[in-house]
Amino acid sequence: MGSSFSKKMYIYKIVIDANCINSLGRIEAMNQLEAYHDAGIIELLRTSTLHKEFSKATTQKDKAIKYQTIGASSYHQSLDDENFPEAMGGGVLGHEDHGLFKKFFPNKQTGKGHKNSIRDILHIQQAMLNHCDYFITEEKALRRGSQHVPGLIITTPEECLETLEK
Repeated sequence: MGSSFSKKMYIYKIVIDANCINSLGRIEAMNQLEAYHDAGIIELLRTSTLHKEFSKATTQKDKAIKYQTIGASSYHQSLDDENFPEAMGGGVLGHEDHGLFKKFFPNKQTGKGHKNSIRDILHIQQAMLNHCDYFITEEKALRRGSQHVPGLIITTPEECLETLEK
């Protein structure tokens, strides 16, 4: 009495940017993606650098802790200090594209938001290193730069949900 069901299920690996942590449940697409995650249909992941973005935002930190952590950046500790220039050209161990930051942010070398931009690139590099399918974010600069990371779809939660439900 064998089953005729031989189709294998693929579980999409989706990395969440800090701006998509749905701590108050107000992002409807994230509510649905979280339901799929809880049902084991997709896997929502966070990077090893995400917790630094929530050092003062305990609600987001508490929400993000439920997701498995991926990656390990070779420059993660450099972001704990105010002096972190080595992170700009650095990357994730085993990943060869050390110029990814400059591809996404060609004019953002210093100033406001620089540290967050470095963290964004570390998130993307960790998603690439871990062979993830999607990186979901609300940041337009990251979505516009998606051509620099073949194999990883950088999109909004709404677009990701729409694609997965097709």
